[in-house]
Amino acid sequence: MIFDPLWLVILVTGYLVCVGFAGVAGGRGWPRIQGRSLVSSLLFVLPLGVYASAWAFLGAVGTAYQSGYGFLAIYLGISGCYLLAPVLLTPLLEICRTYQLTSIADLFTFRYRSQGSGTLISVFLALASLPLLLLQFKALEELFGYLLQSSDHAWALMIAYWSGLAVLVIVIARNKLQTGKPDMALSTLLSFEMLVKLVGFTTIGLLTLYQVFNGFSGLDAWLVDSAQRISSIDRHLEEGPWRTLLLIFFGAALTTPHMFHMLLMGPSSGRALFRASWLFPALLLVLALPIPVVLWAGIKLSLPTEPEFFLLALGVVMQSPLVSVLTVLIVLAAVGGVVLVTVVALSSMLLNHVVLPTYQPVSSRMLSQENLYRWLTTGRQILAIVLMIAVAALAPMLPDSVTLSTLGLLSFSASLQLLPGILAVTYWPTANRLGIIFSLIAGIMSWVVLVALPYAGIFEWLHFSDTLYPVVADIDEYWHVAIMLALGVNITIFVTVSLIFRSTKAELSAAQACSFTSFTHGNPRSLSVRSVGEFSTALASQLGETTAAREVRRACRELDLSADETRPYALRRLRDRLEANLSGLLGPALARDIVKTSLSAHPDLMGRGEAPAFGSSLPTAPDITFVENKLERYHDRLTGLAGELDRLRRYHRQILLNLPIAACTVSEENEILIWNTAFETLSGLPAQSLIGSHLSALPEPWSSLLTGVIEEPRSAANAQMLNLPDRQCWVSVYKNAIGGADANDLGQVIVVEDLTEVKRLEAEVRHSERLASIGKLAAGVAHEIGNPATGIDCLAQNLRLVTDEEEVLKVASQIRQQTGRISNILESLMNFARSGHAPEFSHSGAVVLFDRVEEAIHLLSLSRIDGHVSFDNRLPRDCVVTGDEQLLTQVFINLLSNARDACVKASLKGLESRIVILEHERTVDTSIIHINDTGEGMSDQVLRHAFDPFFTTKGPDKGTGLGLTLVHRIIEEHSGKISYHSPIYPADNTDSIALSAKPSVAGSGPSEPGPASVGQSSLQRGTRVEIRLPLADITAREQR
Repeated sequence: MIFDPLWLVILVTGYLVCVGFAGVAGGRGWPRIQGRSLVSSLLFVLPLGVYASAWAFLGAVGTAYQSGYGFLAIYLGISGCYLLAPVLLTPLLEICRTYQLTSIADLFTFRYRSQGSGTLISVFLALASLPLLLLQFKALEELFGYLLQSSDHAWALMIAYWSGLAVLVIVIARNKLQTGKPDMALSTLLSFEMLVKLVGFTTIGLLTLYQVFNGFSGLDAWLVDSAQRISSIDRHLEEGPWRTLLLIFFGAALTTPHMFHMLLMGPSSGRALFRASWLFPALLLVLALPIPVVLWAGIKLSLPTEPEFFLLALGVVMQSPLVSVLTVLIVLAAVGGVVLVTVVALSSMLLNHVVLPTYQPVSSRMLSQENLYRWLTTGRQILAIVLMIAVAALAPMLPDSVTLSTLGLLSFSASLQLLPGILAVTYWPTANRLGIIFSLIAGIMSWVVLVALPYAGIFEWLHFSDTLYPVVADIDEYWHVAIMLALGVNITIFVTVSLIFRSTKAELSAAQACSFTSFTHGNPRSLSVRSVGEFSTALASQLGETTAAREVRRACRELDLSADETRPYALRRLRDRLEANLSGLLGPALARDIVKTSLSAHPDLMGRGEAPAFGSSLPTAPDITFVENKLERYHDRLTGLAGELDRLRRYHRQILLNLPIAACTVSEENEILIWNTAFETLSGLPAQSLIGSHLSALPEPWSSLLTGVIEEPRSAANAQMLNLPDRQCWVSVYKNAIGGADANDLGQVIVVEDLTEVKRLEAEVRHSERLASIGKLAAGVAHEIGNPATGIDCLAQNLRLVTDEEEVLKVASQIRQQTGRISNILESLMNFARSGHAPEFSHSGAVVLFDRVEEAIHLLSLSRIDGHVSFDNRLPRDCVVTGDEQLLTQVFINLLSNARDACVKASLKGLESRIVILEHERTVDTSIIHINDTGEGMSDQVLRHAFDPFFTTKGPDKGTGLGLTLVHRIIEEHSGKISYHSPIYPADNTDSIALSAKPSVAGSGPSEPGPASVGQSSLQRGTRVEIRLPLADITAREQR
């Protein structure tokens, strides 16, 4: 007995515990990979080391003994596949993740629209994987048998380890339902095993190099001295076997269940796959380096065992416990990884493509709705245990003459039959289900006759070897010819049948979906369901209420859709996501049947006739929204003509989006495809929330407007007024059909022209025409008023000749002043009527605003208005501006008169009434005057029209509506500004005037406020008039 059984049991048990701990740690989120690209890449690359099974360590040594450096094909073949990852692996990975395809059988079923092909592949891969699993079992048997030198102890320990692997398989199969996400528990577990193999085998190589050969110099000397003994390792492999091995292991990355499963478990980042394309071959190269050293050490030490088991005997002959322990750990890791992944992958395929098509629990009322997930998990676990038991049961039946190399060659050459079908998934859209089924059957039968039966010795047992073709009779010599013949039959039948029989519409649609240059989508017609809630109801009959609700919630969460989503495009996306998720759960064929039955297109939802069924040949418009989104996602990958066409598309789309006129496009189902920026501004509705919506889902008045235009036979609608929430607007609507080369109706383009400004300008033109008419009338009226005013002035002048009473003369003087004002006003009115604008003031000079305000107050005091209104002139006496005294006096009279009238109206309601005039602010060249009143204030509508001619809030006998218009023009002629602010403070109104300030004539001392007739006030609202005049102009006028 070479190894103490107790220590070996402890070693095996400890290893299983460490593996289990690694899996638990990974399942609980350690190591954390978020934001750590290197760790993420390693957790993808290291699990790929599951490829390095027991054959990569034991069988590779035997292959090197027989074929020399031909053993490198084991590593170079799959390395070549990963070096071509951008053109081979990336498209397949993208397809599988997009449509939630979790196995090779899923991929074939989806691409060729054939459940039969999925079932055939599942059964065939299960049978083809048996030799690989038997290889691992035989490696364990040889390991424990050699170390313990007791078959009973070896079998007991081997069954114990196999049972431990079965427990791990059950746990991993339970987590298989998490589709679309890497299984972190399995990834961490396999990474740990790969590190064990990598470190352990490299350490064995170094220990062997220095203990057996005394370093590199000793190895060189021994190779020179033993050239005759090691001639086999130096001879060149013949081209036929070498190329066949390269092809077999090249296809292993795509056709073996465990490698395909690990490919799908990788991260979604393309950068991680790019790193794996060179990092994984580098790791395989490190694993390959110790193989010749182990072989040469076995030859030098004349190990008493077959070359395949040199590694097992090396530690014993070297009397190195470390080498023996590392050998045990390497074999346990190599066996455990490939068994775990292969059994899990096969159990999933057999469940989805053999069991479920035969027995569907979702259509049976026997199981409760809560048990669907548990039923699937249990079914997967049972199938995994059956596979483990089958391997353990078949292992004793293997003849002793069957080597590890033979078992590995049988398994990998059998899976090679799937390579043509996998390559056709992305690179040959003409391939169809008949071609793949017939070619698989022919290829499998050829492989059985040419490879499997000769290796099994069936022909020799039947004594047919003398009458058979040499390829079959001498399989050890012509194995490469037999494998290539079987593959050739497969390819020939595949191509011939696919070219003879035309593909169905469903197959062409699937082929287009699998093409990484495809940007079209299936039927865009509306569904029979119109909300997210109806999805759950429709799927409940197939999946049960609980499962249906859970899957709908999951799909909504992945697409970031709300529970009240009703947009047709969003619902179609939800349907596609549900089909993909159910494909990962139940397989693509069953998922497609469930979705087709429960979520089919509505036959007449939009009044456009019967919708085509799945795979119908009726022509339909492409789903433009889907195409646009996919182009935006992949436009960086487009090159050449495709890239130029995409740039042209983006250019034309940007033109439409940036048009200064509102435009949108709708599909034939009245779904909104484009809603440009101008339409967003006009309607106040964001495009992001509208794309994919039906016109009927728009808020009013847009829904009725656009729907009416679509139904209107004319291409243009009359201008109409819309009542929007914040305003009224006038619009004119035009439409035009979008037609392709085949004249199919692809929807409508709708243009909405905003005529609000046009209508406003038309109203202003009409208003100007009315003003022109009024101006002509005003000229005559001014002439008629001027005559009586002249007469009144003459009579007032004559009073000075007939009386000497001071009071009468004072009144006469005031009468003459007012008639003079009347004459000036009439003159301005006449000039305005003649020229269309007020003339510039001719009596410009320095004006003391305090005096102008005092004069206005005095003149207003002559009227017999309620005396409760008082005026408080707080302007400083040195507040001087440049202007016309008469015109500015007119301004203050009008403003104070309006403020007084507002206060009188307020006083009648019991409110406090007073007017405060003060200089609110004084800047370097501007004087600002505030006129505050305690009136009722103005509404927003009144403020908007305050300066419009003939607009008044007074009665017809109290106001003409021209006062503020004249004030506005006078202030503008003085280069000033006037503004109203109301209400600023409850029950308060403020007029503000800003005028260019001029230093006082005295030019010394601070400004002094004028006398106040009322106490201080804190009123805050009203009108602000600003008149600005540069001081330079004022100074120049003073100098003149």
